[in-house]
Amino acid sequence: MHRAGEGFPDLVVSRSGWGTYLVEVKVPGKKPNARQELFYQKWLEDGGEDIHVITSALEFLMVVGFQIKS
Repeated sequence: MHRAGEGFPDLVVSRSGWGTYLVEVKVPGKKPNARQELFYQKWLEDGGEDIHVITSALEFLMVVGFQIKS
């Protein structure tokens, strides 16, 4: 989805029972750029849900509340 442009997040993830999530995937230590920040701000102002910025698949699983058993 990153090719959608205008700061749109990298992923749109939807699964029954989990909901739908907009996800920005970043290299550890990197932050969303100015265009992404502007999109996120507008998205929230228009009533959108949080956009999750993650650096790993494990972080995403934690965002959706997946329980990892050890």
